[in-house]
Amino acid sequence: MTLRQIQDDLLQLLTRSTPGIETRIEKRHLRYKVNEKRAKTIKENYMRHREVQPVWLQRLGELKFTRVTSSDDPNLLSCDCTFGKATIPAVVSLPDDLGVYRVASSCNTKKYYPIKPDRFFAFDNGSVRSKSKYFFRIGNSLYVSPYIKEGNVTLILEDPLTGWNLKTETVQSGSILEGVTYVVESGTVTYNSVLYQKASTFVGVAGVATYTGTGVVKHNDKKVAMTIDDDYPMSHTMTEQVVMQILTNDYKIESQTISEQAPDGQDDTIVKINEQ
Repeated sequence: MTLRQIQDDLLQLLTRSTPGIETRIEKRHLRYKVNEKRAKTIKENYMRHREVQPVWLQRLGELKFTRVTSSDDPNLLSCDCTFGKATIPAVVSLPDDLGVYRVASSCNTKKYYPIKPDRFFAFDNGSVRSKSKYFFRIGNSLYVSPYIKEGNVTLILEDPLTGWNLKTETVQSGSILEGVTYVVESGTVTYNSVLYQKASTFVGVAGVATYTGTGVVKHNDKKVAMTIDDDYPMSHTMTEQVVMQILTNDYKIESQTISEQAPDGQDDTIVKINEQ
């Protein structure tokens, strides 16, 4: 389910319950409320079950790190280490800083382990443990030791739209979209009556979704900003909880009223809410 769908469902229910309210509500505010309640519900869910649901996770893809030392950065106490530093979006605050769920090398073969900054700096310079692979976060700054040029980072973001949509899969014939740029990674393909060789790019045009040939086609932009039309990182069960919280807590609409006012043909999320 996308954020746009959740936003529109909320607006429809609010309009049915309070006619004319749509003129006083900004869709941007509804999206903010969804993000806020999602983060809150993730915290509560984790504290109850002590497990991270895969649907919450967002990969940032390859993240570039800058080489820094204690002489460059006031956050770093005296240490003979060379760190990698990168700025990340705000993450959901969870025990053991699990909002930063995973940090690894760019090829994912070397994993970095979480540690609290004060514990890291308590290591003796040159000790075996201080030479292991660790990461820690201070605010929106992510530090890794030892330094790496690029890494793969997986987060639980406070605002999923601050993340990225990674498009690394092969694009099948029939899936070409208007205005999107594609690249032929191997072989050749014919699209819109034009032959394209390996490493060539083409832009999808209206009404032509297919190509022919044995070549492999992928998105040219493999890392694009998340939008409200991408899948939102929240389960259907949590979506029900978030929608109900917004309607009853923020807009003071009674559950019975929501059930009575739900529009016909609404999606499964709203149907399940009405059955509660």
